[in-house]
Amino acid sequence: MDLLPIRDYIASEKPFYETAHNLFVYSMPPQVNVGVLVVTEPSGAEVDHEIAGVYKNRFQIIVRHSDYEAGQTMAIELFHLLNIRAQALGNYWFYYIRPRHLPIPYRRGESDLMEFSINYDTHFADCV
Repeated sequence: MDLLPIRDYIASEKPFYETAHNLFVYSMPPQVNVGVLVVTEPSGAEVDHEIAGVYKNRFQIIVRHSDYEAGQTMAIELFHLLNIRAQALGNYWFYYIRPRHLPIPYRRGESDLMEFSINYDTHFADCV
């Protein structure tokens, strides 16, 4: 699954997030102190054998911030933003994008930065 449509959707709905500045897909530079990363599980999209052209996948949003409360606020905003039902994003039709849990906070290595993780389930088809 290509994550660019999800990244672009976040950028269009939340203008604070700017591609290549604080909104990234697949990897985030270590020097970024406030940013959002969209990554997918390495296993790839699962084929729905009952419905041709329909797939299931999981992806993750990671929010990085030096301030716990600000980072938590950003993560909660994305938690709600990416709770989607029946919507086209880029070349995909998403039957749903659903968060699997509330943001999970953790410290980023030995730094003072916090990261917040949210995992999502998706069910989608290609829009051709």
